[in-house]
Amino acid sequence: MKPSRILLLALALMATATAYAGIDAKLYRQTAKRIWGEPDTLFRADIPIPDSIADKASAVIMMRLDQISTEQQIQNTIYKASGRTNRTLRRHLRRTMVKLLDQKAVEDYGDTEFGVKENIKYRGLQLYEAKDVFGARIHKPDGTVVEIDVPDNAIEVAHGKKADKGRKYKIAIPGLAVGDILEYFFYDEEMAEEFSLDPIDIKFYDRYPILNRVVSMKMSPYLTTEYRTYNGTPTLKVTRDKKENYCADIHVINIPAVDFTLFVMPTRQLPFIRLQTLNNSSLEYHALSSRNAGFYVNILPGKYYREVGEVLHDAEYESSLPGKAVKIAKNYIKAHPGMTQRQIVDVLWLALQYCDAIDDDDDTPNYYGMWKTLYMADCLDKLKAYDEAGTGIGVINPRNDVPTTEPSAWYDFSFVNVIGDSVYFAKPQMCYMPGEDPAAYQGEKGYALMGPRKDINKRTIPAEFTVEDHKHIGNRIISNATIDLDPDMGTASVKGTATYTGGCKELAGKLTNINEWIANVEEHLGISKKYVDKEYDAVERENEVRGIVSKERAFILGTQPDSVLSYKVSDRGILPGSKGLELEAECHLSDIVSPLGADLSLHAGKLIGRFEKVTGPERTPLLDAMMPTARQFSRTVTIHVPEGYTVDETSLRDFASNVNKPIGQFAVQAAVTAEGDIRIISMWRVKISTVPLHLWPQLLEMLDGAATATEKSILLTRK
Repeated sequence: MKPSRILLLALALMATATAYAGIDAKLYRQTAKRIWGEPDTLFRADIPIPDSIADKASAVIMMRLDQISTEQQIQNTIYKASGRTNRTLRRHLRRTMVKLLDQKAVEDYGDTEFGVKENIKYRGLQLYEAKDVFGARIHKPDGTVVEIDVPDNAIEVAHGKKADKGRKYKIAIPGLAVGDILEYFFYDEEMAEEFSLDPIDIKFYDRYPILNRVVSMKMSPYLTTEYRTYNGTPTLKVTRDKKENYCADIHVINIPAVDFTLFVMPTRQLPFIRLQTLNNSSLEYHALSSRNAGFYVNILPGKYYREVGEVLHDAEYESSLPGKAVKIAKNYIKAHPGMTQRQIVDVLWLALQYCDAIDDDDDTPNYYGMWKTLYMADCLDKLKAYDEAGTGIGVINPRNDVPTTEPSAWYDFSFVNVIGDSVYFAKPQMCYMPGEDPAAYQGEKGYALMGPRKDINKRTIPAEFTVEDHKHIGNRIISNATIDLDPDMGTASVKGTATYTGGCKELAGKLTNINEWIANVEEHLGISKKYVDKEYDAVERENEVRGIVSKERAFILGTQPDSVLSYKVSDRGILPGSKGLELEAECHLSDIVSPLGADLSLHAGKLIGRFEKVTGPERTPLLDAMMPTARQFSRTVTIHVPEGYTVDETSLRDFASNVNKPIGQFAVQAAVTAEGDIRIISMWRVKISTVPLHLWPQLLEMLDGAATATEKSILLTRK
């Protein structure tokens, strides 16, 4: 980066950062007085609510407003060599009026959290500050208005296991009842010296219907405002006032409720605006091809790809990580002659990830993985491990983020290294092998700037690439379990294994933490000097893993274990050549078998996975069903029949189910083995990651079939 950028980052790193909770009483009083004291034609308690809307909803949002303003503050200061500040100030008011029509709505709106305060200072210079306040009042059916005294009713709460994840205030709004109209606001102020501010997402949807949705902005002409509309959101109407501020407004009416959440990915399917507030006149690095001060909408993606090229071209660093990674890789290659290009690249990627994981001194900011991709590109160059013409640095987004073709900033991507036919992710979860494709990226398109890193610039034409879609075959869980019943106690002991492959490894990804990942990589790379985490608590981690194993067993079997007796992660699925993440576990279950007169009822449906009945609005969604990836779960359970009992053939046949559709299949069957055991084989398969809305009935039939099967039992009769 430019020297000024490095200097500014150094200042930030040496600065005193304070994050604390607390109600800013002065700001609260000023804001409440301004909002409640001024008549506002938008927020009226007599806004009519059509019966056709009220009859179907627990609540109706009568009015929702986002009011945003920005300002550039340049003042004299003794704390900067320039003698002048260059601050970006943003004020954001979020205000809502909602009528509560039943007790569910009262509970939904009955409490909230607020009270963030952050300060970063360096030698008297304020680098960053953020604070927010909350206010509320209740319009009663008889016309009285009750203002809530927030400072008197809020209580302080701490977050994190050790109360170390920040503190906020929580308020339970007193006196709220069915039929009330609740009016509330959140007001934020945020300031950054030289730096730009994080983006804001403005949503045009809610679980309840919205009668009026208003956005109003007054943006400084000296700052760069860029916004992008997503998923059908209309653009803002923009004018200029006497001071040349950009005034942007929109008023949308009668937005239907999005009261279904199953298989919904909001950033790909629901309407919102992403607003960027940029100080492109600051010392913070920005590409020269960036827009000057002004107000911009839906900029063509090619302009952002151009900025990425310029940023990569300009990027400079002083990190020692690439050199350390190359040294580790060279030692490994020397000890393992005859390695292929792919094997060399895998080792280099592992070495770089390892060096980054153990290094606490590398303070280079990692823009969404950008720096790691630069490190990797430079490592490849130093090692001469691959033809540079076949390598590049790419940008791509997962399926649960905005499309790669619709960015709102040059850093609005995940950065990757494209090497031959493989994609190496800079910030993968700790369950993937080098070059393995994470679930949410499979099938997604990205754009890569190919060639030697030193030759990449703003004129480099991006090449489209697609991450391989491994379908359901490449994203599987295969599990086998053996169960011994205790009919007297109604319990069971279960021994089983599960192998997770592809994107399904994420479902058990928490079984590997950073320390376990480091230890496995050290062993693989032959690193003799082991990393030691002085803060690692083995007992705490053991308890944590047992909880994770318990949840995984519940997902695989369909029943939450009472206890985990033992477990073993025999393969973490992170090293080259791994066949998957493998978990062995023994646990104890209750309520699996119950007496039925002289016979026993085996609740076999509790052993085929967890499938809940789809109810209410979830049965009639208005959007395609989007999942992280296509996937398949194959389960085999062998149950030892207790001595003195035999299996009822009729209940065995009735237990079988098969819902086979073009998009996928749910199937379960049970049979008696030659040894007299019951063997249940079940399978859930979805062949595509996105099920179009017109095919939703097929998926619903599969879900219904699976949920029904979980309620079935097999009869064991007394001989």
